[in-house]
Amino acid sequence: MITESVKSQVFTQLGCQSSEAKLLGGYNQHVFEVNRGGEKLVVKIEEGSAASEQDVLSECEWLSYTHEHGLGVIRPLQIAADTYLNRISEGCFFVVYEKVEGAHVSPQDKDVWNHDLFERWGETMGQDAHPRQNVSTCSSAATALTLLDFGDSEYHWFAYDIAIAVYHTAQTVLKGPARKEFVHSFFQSFMEGYSRGNPSTVSLSQIDFFIDYRHLFSYAYHSVHADMSQLTDQQHKYLDDMRLSLQNGESYLGFQLRS
Repeated sequence: MITESVKSQVFTQLGCQSSEAKLLGGYNQHVFEVNRGGEKLVVKIEEGSAASEQDVLSECEWLSYTHEHGLGVIRPLQIAADTYLNRISEGCFFVVYEKVEGAHVSPQDKDVWNHDLFERWGETMGQDAHPRQNVSTCSSAATALTLLDFGDSEYHWFAYDIAIAVYHTAQTVLKGPARKEFVHSFFQSFMEGYSRGNPSTVSLSQIDFFIDYRHLFSYAYHSVHADMSQLTDQQHKYLDDMRLSLQNGESYLGFQLRS
């Protein structure tokens, strides 16, 4: 959680009022929307984060590069000096992004959450090959997709990119026959688009392994970074269920996508 003192310093440096900043979220509740002279901006504050300055700088440079080459990604901004990093103190800095038009994609909105979206999503991921594009990091305006969250970008197997999309999308449907039917349908639509963006799908033979790997990674990440004292009983139970499934060697999906 970002301290009020740090937030005040950040918003003052931007020439914005703290009282007018809108919390958007983030794993540590550290992403805000501000209005700077009539221009809407998104601000991500890093205070005592696991993300190093070099990691965040690399993320911003990659975003800038992909944006310049026509991909639908959020654009980082250099607001003061010739850098994307704006330092507040040792180990504390912030970055600023362009605010894009659109709305978060909701699985409840069937007019959007459908075959066409899944196919476009797959094509965009195939073009960009980045592993953090899940339901909460896509914004839709008309028929365009903008990818928002590029934290923890990494060099990895292409199959892991796809596995992450499958893993988190599966969580939008309760476990059971309906989830199995939905996941197979999603995967087919997604891969139709992905194969256009990236024709090389040889690593797909490992997709089921990487879905289970994502389950393990998610449990480890939450166990390390979550503030356990702030979790609800339901969230504690969710983590306990994750731990038990891993200890029992259970497949996350309970079925194979690729036999």
